Amino acid sequence: MADATFGGPREWVQMANAEGDEDELIGDIGLCIGATEPPHAEIGFSLHPRRQRRGLASEAVSLLLGWPSGDAGLDHVQARCDERNSASLRLLARVGTVRVGTEESVFKGETRTEILFIRPRPH
Repeated sequence: MADATFGGPREWVQMANAEGDEDELIGDIGLCIGATEPPHAEIGFSLHPRRQRRGLASEAVSLLLGWPSGDAGLDHVQARCDERNSASLRLLARVGTVRVGTEESVFKGETRTEILFIRPRPH
């Protein structure tokens, strides 16, 4: 992943997630470099329900969080999560993000509250 190049500002890049040597898609993880100051990236992730509760999403998110902040000159990495998604909220806490606020959004016609998280760039 150290040699990976990603799209331009506001362009999401999705990566497939597979377990071990299997060739089966079990989820995905994405990264979007923000176009606003301070320079930052946003991450998103999903995992098939049968593969959850095994640390696979935590591993993928941890790997992705380790890549961009130093190499791309980013101030922080951010994530947002539906307040009802307790598993993802716990995952984001485990990988070292900090809750910084909430935001209302509409997804598939439904208004929801998203919890906003950041992980500052290590210095």
